[in-house]
Amino acid sequence: MYIMRTKIGKFEILRLLGNGSMGEVYLARDEHLGREVAIKTIIPGNAFGADSRDRFQQEARAMAALNHPNIVTLYDFGVDQSLDYLVMEYLDGQDLASLIGQDKVAKADLLEALAQACEGLGYAHGRGVIHRDVKPGNILVGWHGGRCQAKLMDFGIAALDHQSPPLDDQRVGTVSYMAPEYLDSGQATASGDLFAVGVILYEILSSGRKPFAGDTLTATLGAILRQPPAPLRPEDFLDVPEALREVAMTALAKEPARRYASADELASAIRKGLSAPPRAAAPLPEAIVVGRGARANCLSVRVALRQVQPGGRITVLPGSYKEAILVDKEVTIQGEGDSADVQFPAGITVAGSGTLTLARITAGNDQGVALRLLPGARAEAEDACFQGGLAGGVELGPGTEGRFLRCRFIDNGSAGVLALEGALAFLEDCELGGNRDAGLHACRDSGIQFRCCRLVGNQGMGVSAVDGASVALDRCEVARNLGPGVLLHRGGTGRLDHCQINQGLSLGIACRQGSTLHLEDCDVQGNASGGILLPHGAPAPRPGNRIEDSVTQD
Repeated sequence: MYIMRTKIGKFEILRLLGNGSMGEVYLARDEHLGREVAIKTIIPGNAFGADSRDRFQQEARAMAALNHPNIVTLYDFGVDQSLDYLVMEYLDGQDLASLIGQDKVAKADLLEALAQACEGLGYAHGRGVIHRDVKPGNILVGWHGGRCQAKLMDFGIAALDHQSPPLDDQRVGTVSYMAPEYLDSGQATASGDLFAVGVILYEILSSGRKPFAGDTLTATLGAILRQPPAPLRPEDFLDVPEALREVAMTALAKEPARRYASADELASAIRKGLSAPPRAAAPLPEAIVVGRGARANCLSVRVALRQVQPGGRITVLPGSYKEAILVDKEVTIQGEGDSADVQFPAGITVAGSGTLTLARITAGNDQGVALRLLPGARAEAEDACFQGGLAGGVELGPGTEGRFLRCRFIDNGSAGVLALEGALAFLEDCELGGNRDAGLHACRDSGIQFRCCRLVGNQGMGVSAVDGASVALDRCEVARNLGPGVLLHRGGTGRLDHCQINQGLSLGIACRQGSTLHLEDCDVQGNASGGILLPHGAPAPRPGNRIEDSVTQD
């Protein structure tokens, strides 16, 4: 049994502050100076074995090179009766992980703490130290005179210069905060630390959600490498300026060159975003109810859209509203009853300045698209139906974001969902069927995620991704489509986890011309023209997939 010591060197142990897989941290008192300090030790026989001492010494060397108000200060390093220990300043506070999403501290204060941590990180980078494990648990937040003070800590796996190799040939750090290029190459860079800050920024804004989430480690890795961040929601910006959305998306860019050039630049961007003008606070208007009957106070949805304040809500009573709808502000349109009870047969367009939340409506358009998002627009829909659009169900224009829950994209004259350049979307528990061209067609550099969706009975492909587009399907059914269930072409990327691709009238999956396919625990069975078509020289799917038909080479 390991017994806690009462003294280490000249330091009197007061109490245990915390422990982990490698060591323990104590609150102690310096007997000579009378000040309280934090002492970090290695647990004898810990899970890291001999490597733990190397990491411990590396942390000491990294911290010894740093003296900054936003980095925990190292006072001493030594060995006492074979026990290695670090002596650091003690800050009475909590780590950022315990504060995010708990409503204990305002988002603005958490963001200021993150900006301070960035300044400490920038100082470390300037002295050749890359942290490699930036995460909320390694940012300590204290309070002095009503103002927060953040300090970056735990440099146990830091790289001491840009040429330093890892301590072993494995990736070290915390997976959710690892940058795509680090997962690919294992090479730690300052830009990788900035990506981790972007993940924390997203978590603060969203009150705890992660930008790249998966039910398994493999799914999380795949999301970081190939998928866009899950869209931030309008409610994430009720108490902070929406300008911070762009800061987070820049920090989370897949390509390092598209991120901020330095930690100091990112800190400045966070503070600039915090000081941006907030959304104008308007008095809550009288609820607008569109339709006929005693409850209604407006006959026209278009008139209601002119009257409603940004951020307002329009309730639509059952009926068919044959006017073309243009949304150019943030607004919620909510049908009363089932989605089939409220009809918009002339379609809905969201301008680049608009953010639309839809619920319980059916949109169609016998002249065009049922729902069109113009460049820069955002939309969320729940329990909605997009049906009978001559040119398609939903068109996501360049740079748009969409989120769809329990929606149907059916019987459209083109694709159920068309994603144009750079569009991002997430669909959960949705149905895409009976569409003439495809359930989904994703174009250049767009990124679409499906979870628990059904892409069944389309007259073309179930899903197609071309020209660098990426699609991820998790626990989805792709069945009875006339074309390939999944088509990847000209650099398209597809990741399928726990999916069923079966009973198609063509190939199950067709992967062509430089495209990439990842399968995990999938069934590909009963497709008329074969299971999987791969480019010549491409690796076969990993074991664990159930592929009834042969895998052929293009």
